[in-house]
Amino acid sequence: MAQLEHFLLVEKQPLIGWRDVPVDTTGLGEAVLAQMPVIRQAIIGRGPNIRDQDAHERKLLAVRKQTQNPLRELAAKKNCRA
Repeated sequence: MAQLEHFLLVEKQPLIGWRDVPVDTTGLGEAVLAQMPVIRQAIIGRGPNIRDQDAHERKLLAVRKQTQNPLRELAAKKNCRA
């Protein structure tokens, strides 16, 4: 979350907030519930220098790539050590 927030600041895109994605846990056992991850969704507004929806979508893609690439590299390094 901090990584995404950092790149949103770099790209001048406003973070409106976070929300927990609703999930249906009906029928799941205690073991599954204990290990279930929390899934959060970022709500991102359009920055002041973005002229249209297509430009906004491209900016969001750039933010996503910047956020995910360092995480992918960390996971690869961790797997190499194991």
